[in-house]
Amino acid sequence: MPYWASSDLEASLEQLLGHIAARWDIEVLFADCKELLGLDQYQLMSATAIERFWTLAMAGYLLLDEQRAILQANTSEHVTIGDAPREVQRVHRRHLLDWLHRQFLAGVPQEHLYDLMTYWRPDPSILNCPKIENCWFCCNNLGRHHI
Repeated sequence: MPYWASSDLEASLEQLLGHIAARWDIEVLFADCKELLGLDQYQLMSATAIERFWTLAMAGYLLLDEQRAILQANTSEHVTIGDAPREVQRVHRRHLLDWLHRQFLAGVPQEHLYDLMTYWRPDPSILNCPKIENCWFCCNNLGRHHI
């Protein structure tokens, strides 16, 4: 249970609760950013770096909040912003497994898939394998359209 302190010794209980309620959204934002975006882990040395970090952190937070809203609309249940990255990861894992399954069914050698997923720049001959389906790696490195 959190405790609250105030330096305003003249404030009534209602006034203190009003201050706490007004600040609550900010507290939740900081707690979520620390837990989900690593806000408490950064070490920056310049004003430019701080500005860039906060811009990226807030863009990440907005992305998670949008994903949360979509998930909540689709499930009609209460969804926290912490549920959003877990759902995004679940969907990405599912897509990866589906893609791998299709590759195995097409006869792509296991070593090709292993090399493709293990190394940033695999042997170019692997990317020329006629059986391998386009994937995020091929698209990004060969300029192909994502399927």
